[in-house]
Amino acid sequence: MAWFGFVGFNTPEEAYKKVKEWSSSLSDDEHLIRSVIFDIHAGIEILFRQTFYHHFKPIVFETGKEDEDKKTLEGFEKMVEDLSFKDMYKILWPILKYWPYDLSNIKPLNDLRNQVAHRNSVDKITYRGRNPFKDADCFAQVFFDSWAVRQEMTKFFHR
Repeated sequence: MAWFGFVGFNTPEEAYKKVKEWSSSLSDDEHLIRSVIFDIHAGIEILFRQTFYHHFKPIVFETGKEDEDKKTLEGFEKMVEDLSFKDMYKILWPILKYWPYDLSNIKPLNDLRNQVAHRNSVDKITYRGRNPFKDADCFAQVFFDSWAVRQEMTKFFHR
């Protein structure tokens, strides 16, 4: 039996509505804001992974033997996939902080994501002293700050 039927849903719309009701008391706007914050963070994390892979791959030792090199590269790719945002940040930040453009928003954006993921109330979440769930200008600032980070991380990647 599929989970859909097991739980007693008749339509996909019913499933989406009920699961949301059962799992959260957030309003539609709060869900949207939460989702956007997670998406913003994921986008920066993807750039970190791409940067990590791109800049560290050239130092991976390859023998020229296809089978051996395949295993080596698979292990390297798995290592990059398994790194947490925090680990990548700790390794990259000493390099990025001297980049001639401002990447100082990375940590506040990560802190915001962690608050959203781990606090039980959106009322206590802050970004630069304001609450993006209660202040639309703050929410816009979150987007702008992340946009600036993505622009500069992309420049760093292509250097």
